[in-house]
Amino acid sequence: MATFCLPYKILMMPSYPEGSIRFKTFYLLGGLVSIIISPRPSTRRMTLLEEQLERRVFWESYMIDRYSSITLDRPFAMTDSAIQIGLPADANDEELDAADSTGSFPNLSSYCAASSLKDVSTSMQRTTEVSVFSACVRLRQITSKIHLTFQGNVISRSSQSSITARGAVYASLDQLLHDLQAWRRSAPVFENPSCLYEMQEWYDLLCLREQLILSRKALDLVPKPKSIPPKDLVTLCLQCAVGAITGFCRLFERKQITFTRSYFQMLFTGGLSIMFCLSVVRDYNSLTIREAINAITQGQVALQQMGEELPDAKRYVAVYEALGANVRRKCSRHLNEESTSAPLPTVGPVTGSQLFHGPNTLAQPPDHDQYQQLEYSPQLHVPGSTLGRDETTALYPNVAINDTPLSESSLLPWDLLNDDSLWNMEAGLNEYAYGDPPATLYASDSFDLSMFQ
Repeated sequence: MATFCLPYKILMMPSYPEGSIRFKTFYLLGGLVSIIISPRPSTRRMTLLEEQLERRVFWESYMIDRYSSITLDRPFAMTDSAIQIGLPADANDEELDAADSTGSFPNLSSYCAASSLKDVSTSMQRTTEVSVFSACVRLRQITSKIHLTFQGNVISRSSQSSITARGAVYASLDQLLHDLQAWRRSAPVFENPSCLYEMQEWYDLLCLREQLILSRKALDLVPKPKSIPPKDLVTLCLQCAVGAITGFCRLFERKQITFTRSYFQMLFTGGLSIMFCLSVVRDYNSLTIREAINAITQGQVALQQMGEELPDAKRYVAVYEALGANVRRKCSRHLNEESTSAPLPTVGPVTGSQLFHGPNTLAQPPDHDQYQQLEYSPQLHVPGSTLGRDETTALYPNVAINDTPLSESSLLPWDLLNDDSLWNMEAGLNEYAYGDPPATLYASDSFDLSMFQ
């Protein structure tokens, strides 16, 4: 147990150190723990609880390694294929002590195998003190797979023809969406949630955030004939962005979730993604556009509140406000004209389970051969995103919505396919969101807001 003193103390390190120093420390921690956990001659039999602690320390370090390595854009300290240690047993400490006293289990792996057989035979779904932790580890494993698939050499635009590259992107996207849906179905269910981590809405948000990251990476890598991305991928990205923003804002409004730089980044990039999607696909119906605009507005309100607590984020908030105002100005009159000629249907409240198990949800990824003909539902079934213009004005009085005619050629005054300023705007935000804002953030001319007006 002494070998775990150092990594355990580092894991308990206070959160006040800012900047990349903290992440470099965590990056080194991953390498340290991978050495400590490596197979070694056993000197004595470890108790089940000691093995459980060993696994928990290792997998906590694994999650930190993935988080810091992706942030610092460095290789993982430990590859998934080299990991031989199992996940922690889904059991409380008292249960492990009791099982150890019987002498029936030589090690924790045998206990896990017996517990799995018991759960299958009884069809019971129970929660323990490590259920949330294990769910987070399994999600981080999928995140690692997403990063390796789309950031590594698995999909290379330069080494494949446009046809095979497109197929590779869609095949990887389909598999990873399936993995995320399987993870969501396996998330623990608490009968009486006592905190955020026991709420189903939190697991919905985590899944949507990963789906947003995945869809954006696929949209970035897929070949684009004549610089036009596939409509189905654009729509998927739009759905994920709307779902992630509205899902977070519901929790944030109820003060069930707090602000972090990571959530700030999710809201900012999600909003940019919605604006991008609206500019690329110009035949969305009014309901889809309205829901997208409402998501942008909700994201702006949340970002403004975060900006009060994160002063160095205000310039990003200003950019978001300018972009959002421009989109609303272009869309508002079009939506009003449509609503007077034909009343728009409304989408009733949708529960977290319906969001992922309903007939028209992201949680049901289509087969690979259906992507070409895929027409996603124009109604984005996202709870809390069906406000009309008057309702939006009432709820968000400080958000301007101007009546300016909608351009017939484009929703936005710039061509995002030829100008990557909007799509890549979060390049500096990546560094900011994890504690190391770029030097230009404080410059007086870091953003030229006039270009967005």
